[in-house]
Amino acid sequence: MKYFRIIFLLLISTQLFSQKLYKEPVATPAPFELQQNIDLNKIIQPLAKSAVVGDTTFYIRKNLRDDNVKLESVEFYKLYENDIIVIYAECAEYDSNRVTDETVTKIANSLLHQTPTNSLNPNLGMLENLRIFFGDFPDVDENGKLFVLLIDARDEYDPETSDSYVAGYFDPIDQSKSKGNYSDIIYIDTNPAQTTDDHTLGIVAHELQHLIHYNYDKDESTWLNEGFSELAPQMLGYESHSYSRFLSATNRKLTEFDGSLLDYSKVALWTFYIYKRFGLDAIHEVLRDPSNSTVSYENSLQSLGNNVSFKELLSDWFVANMLNDQTIEDGRYSYFGEYIPAIESEYFHSNFTGGEIIHGEIAPQAAQYINFDGGKNINLSLDIAPHSLSELTLIKHTEPIQIEKVDISGGNYEVEDLEFGTEYGKLSLVLGWTASVSNSQKLDFSYSAIGVGGYEEIELSHSSDTVDYYIALNSNFHAAQKFYSESESEISAIKFNCGTSNSVDIMLYADLSRNPFQTFYDVSSDAQGWTTYILQNPIPISEKADYYISITSANGNEFSMGYADNGTGNGWAYLNNGSQYSDLDNFQIEEGKDLDGNWLIKSVNRREIFKEAELVVEPDTLIFQENDSTKKRIRINNIGTEVLRWNVEKYSGLYSFSDTVGILSSGMKMIDIIPDFSNIYAGLYESDIIINSDVNRDSVHAILIKRNQDNPQTAFLLPTDTFHENRIKMKVFNIGTGAGEFKINEYPSYLAVNPTSDIIAEGDTIIVDLMIDSSRVTAESFGFVFENDIGEVYRSLKYTGQIIGKDSEKLRVYVPSPNPFTPQTDNYTNILVQLKNSKKTSLKIFNIKGELIRKLRLNNPQKGLQLVSWDGRTVSGNFAHSGVYFLVLEQGNSRETTKMLVLK
Repeated sequence: MKYFRIIFLLLISTQLFSQKLYKEPVATPAPFELQQNIDLNKIIQPLAKSAVVGDTTFYIRKNLRDDNVKLESVEFYKLYENDIIVIYAECAEYDSNRVTDETVTKIANSLLHQTPTNSLNPNLGMLENLRIFFGDFPDVDENGKLFVLLIDARDEYDPETSDSYVAGYFDPIDQSKSKGNYSDIIYIDTNPAQTTDDHTLGIVAHELQHLIHYNYDKDESTWLNEGFSELAPQMLGYESHSYSRFLSATNRKLTEFDGSLLDYSKVALWTFYIYKRFGLDAIHEVLRDPSNSTVSYENSLQSLGNNVSFKELLSDWFVANMLNDQTIEDGRYSYFGEYIPAIESEYFHSNFTGGEIIHGEIAPQAAQYINFDGGKNINLSLDIAPHSLSELTLIKHTEPIQIEKVDISGGNYEVEDLEFGTEYGKLSLVLGWTASVSNSQKLDFSYSAIGVGGYEEIELSHSSDTVDYYIALNSNFHAAQKFYSESESEISAIKFNCGTSNSVDIMLYADLSRNPFQTFYDVSSDAQGWTTYILQNPIPISEKADYYISITSANGNEFSMGYADNGTGNGWAYLNNGSQYSDLDNFQIEEGKDLDGNWLIKSVNRREIFKEAELVVEPDTLIFQENDSTKKRIRINNIGTEVLRWNVEKYSGLYSFSDTVGILSSGMKMIDIIPDFSNIYAGLYESDIIINSDVNRDSVHAILIKRNQDNPQTAFLLPTDTFHENRIKMKVFNIGTGAGEFKINEYPSYLAVNPTSDIIAEGDTIIVDLMIDSSRVTAESFGFVFENDIGEVYRSLKYTGQIIGKDSEKLRVYVPSPNPFTPQTDNYTNILVQLKNSKKTSLKIFNIKGELIRKLRLNNPQKGLQLVSWDGRTVSGNFAHSGVYFLVLEQGNSRETTKMLVLK
C-alpha cells in the first residue's frame, strides 16, 4: 500500500487539507494454483535460452491463462543464496525497483528464521514450520534447495478491467526433468502485487504448501489442495483470505472449486475446521493419503480412530458455522475458541414473513440458514423437496442452547413455539444437503412464518453497493460517514467495504470533535466485498439524532476504503488525516478529482414493531376423560406487544382453574383446568369456557366424558354445529360396557344421514356423515335426535347459506364428497342422492370407456335425501384406476347422471 503525499495550502486564515490520495483498482490478490493435470505434451518450449543479461535465465510461462503452455526464457538476478534457499528476481522488476533488497531480506528472514508472534512456532522460520505442519519438499534435483522467483506473472492483468491477478503459483512442470526448470520452485508476483507488503509472505506460504503437497499426492483434488494452502499462512500468522466472503454466501458446493475468491474462502474455512477439531495429525494423514477428495478425509480420520463419515463431518460443519460454541457436544459445533465472522444470510429475519412464502434452493454439499431473532410466538412451516440426504438442525438459542436434528426426508416440517420471544429470542434453522451430486442440481425449499412483533430493519446509506474505486489509507487515517436517525432506533449492524482483508477498528461518534462513545476492535474484513458486523448488543439512537461511523486500520496495517463517486458526499463523508476530521471533499485523488462522493459505510438500524394487545386462547378444544389425567392446560396468549388484562368470564361448574385473572405484557400464560366428575352421571358434557380481556374475548370448547361402568352407552361429538359447506363428519363412540347401539332420526328431508343407526363395539368409534341439499333448506336452524341405550338427545344445527327452500320431487344425484377421490387415502366417498319415491333404486358407476365397473344398490330406498358410500373398488375388488367416472342414478323410468374424478 502507498501512503498519502500531504500538501498544505493556506487560504486566507483557514488551513485546508488538500491531500492527494492514491486510488486503487477494484481487484484483489488471489493465490493461484495451476492445474496439476497438465498435458506435458502441450508445452511448446524454445530451442535455447536467451542471452543472459542478469545472472541466469529460467523458463517462464508466457500466458498463465492459456491452456496450451508456451514458455519463454527470462533473465533473473540472484539476490540471495545459502544452503537452503535461493531467491531470484526478474531483472526488469529489480531494475524498476518493484523488487528491492529490503524485499529479499524480508522473505529470506521469514523463510529461515522467524514468523509473526501469532505463529504456532514464532521462533522458527517458515520452512521449518511447514516441514512440521505438512512435510518435506520433493527435492527433485537433489540439491536440497528451494528456489523463490520474484516475477511479473504473465496473467493478462489490466487494472481497469481485471477482477483479480495471479499473486503466486507453483508450476508442476518444474518437477519434470525434460519440460520445466527441474527444481523445487515457487513463483511470487511483483506487479501489481506490492512485495513489501506482508501479504506477500502469506502467498509464499500458500505456494510452498502446494509444492510440499505435490511431493506426497501429485493428483490431489484442487479444492482439498487449495484448502491446505489457505491453512498454511494462517498457521504461520500471515494474512489469508477472509472467511466472511463464504459466510455471506454459503450456498456453494464444498468440493466445487473454480478459483474464485468465494471458493478460496470456503475451502479455507473447511480446512481450518478440520485442523481445529482433529489437530495436526489429521492434516498430516490427509496430505499423505493417496486417495483424493472426500475419500481422503474419511480414510485419514478413520485411521486415527475417528469413526466419522464425510457426510457427518459436513453436517457438523454446517452447524459449527452458525454456532461456533465449544461448550456443546465436545466442541464439534465450534472452532475451539477461534473467532470466525457471523453468517450473513438473505433468510435472516428480525420479524416474521407475515405468511408470505419465501423460496430458496440448496446446492449439494452446502447449507442455507434461516434465522428469526425478533418478535414472539413463532409459527413456522417449512417445505423442502424430499431427499434422503437433506437435513434440518433446529437451534433454540436458550441458555444452554438447544439443538435438535429433525428428519425432513419426507419434505416438510412445522414448529409452533409460544416460548419464542419470552423464554428465548432467537431461533435458527440450518438446512443442509450432504449429497455429492452435480453442482447444477439444487434442492428447492420454501417456508413461511407468522408471529407477533419483532423489529423493522432500515439500512441507512448514502451510496449504492457499487464500488467506483478503493482509496489507499495508512494506519493513521480514519474514514467516517455521518448518519441521521429520523426516529428512535437501535444500531444493530454496521456494513462496510474495504479493499483489503486486514482487520479494522470501528468507532461510533456523536460528535467527531469528541471521543467515540463506542469502539469495536479488530473486526475481520472481507477484501473487496461488503462485510456485515453484527452488534451483539444493539446501540440505542435518539430520535432526530446525528451520529458517525468511522473505520480505520487495526494493528497498524495499511488498508483501503471503498468509495462511491456519486457527488452527494458533502456534509456526510469525512476523513481524519491523523490530527482531525475534515470534509472528504478537501482531499483529491491523483487525477486531480475532488472527492465529493461517499465512503461505502452503512448503518443497519432497527426499531420495534408495535401491535395492539390481542387475546388468543389455545387449544380451542379440550377433552377430559375420567380414566385419563384429570388436569389439562390452556395457553392465554397475548399476540400483541401492548399489555393485556384477562379474566375467566364464564364456565361450567364442572371445572376449576389455577388462575382466573391476570395481566400479560407479552408471550403466554399457562392455566390448569381441573374437571370434577364426582357429581355427574355417565355421558358426554359440552360447554364453552369464555376468556375475556380488555381488548377481545376467546373461548375453549370443553368436553367431559364419563364412562358407563355398568351398561352399554353411545355418545356423539360434532366438530361444528354449523353447515358452512354441505358436509359434516360426526364421531359416534361407545363410552359404556359391552356393545352399544344408536339411532339418528327426526331430521328434515333436506338433511341426509349415513348411517342412521349401527351397533358399536366397546371402545370403538365410527363416523357418521351429515349432508344437506342447500337448494332445499327451509330454515336457519334445524336438528336431529340422537337415541342410545340410555335415552334421547336433540342436537340443533345451523345453516349459514342463502335459504331458497325449493321442495323438489325430482330424482337427483349430487357431486360426491370428496371429489377428487383418492380411495387409499379417503377410504370412501359419499354420494348424496334425492329419491322421488320408495321404489327400487340403483347407482351405477361407469368408466370413461362406458364400461360398468360397479353397481351400488340402495337397500331401503325412501323418498327424499339419502347417502350412498363407495370405497373406490371395482366389482373385481381392485381399486379403480385414476380417471373420470360417471355416476348414473336409476329409479323406475327416471335416471340422473353426474361425474367424479378418481386419483391413485
